[in-house]
Amino acid sequence: MAGRPKKKPEYNPELQFNNFLQELRDAYEEADSLRSLADELNISLLKLRKLLITADVFTSDICTEINDLYQSGKKIPEIMKLTGLSRASVHSYLPYIKGPYNAAEISLNAERCRTYKIRQEQVRFLKEIPSEENLWQAVIAFQDYPFKTATRLPFRYKLRSVKTESITESC
Repeated sequence: MAGRPKKKPEYNPELQFNNFLQELRDAYEEADSLRSLADELNISLLKLRKLLITADVFTSDICTEINDLYQSGKKIPEIMKLTGLSRASVHSYLPYIKGPYNAAEISLNAERCRTYKIRQEQVRFLKEIPSEENLWQAVIAFQDYPFKTATRLPFRYKLRSVKTESITESC
């Protein structure tokens, strides 16, 4: 049995992340400062620092200390006690394990979560203001949703022509 086909067969999160880190390394070499690079990439300075730590191009004394403690098997609360830093600060000096959030190419699970949030938002809009426009936006949002009929038969629908700009504007 072959199993079901992948929904995003071309998506390789590890390759995507490695390509992203290489592009980041190149941009870091050409940047005037961390702040200017963060502004150019439209991300926070802390996120940029964590990405550069992950790319193995940024280090500092505290970064080295925290990473050495973590590699030696110390848990986050222990590192917090030893360094006097908060949990968030300790995490900010450790490299990403799974990759950054809000990457350009999102994972299938992230796509599912985004679709779920959009659907929930459309239901909320429809409940708050029951109008023809909000009903139509909900119909658009629930395309490909696995409904069941009253007799428990599965069905889905797909609209032939949809203007999706209005759904993203309302979210």
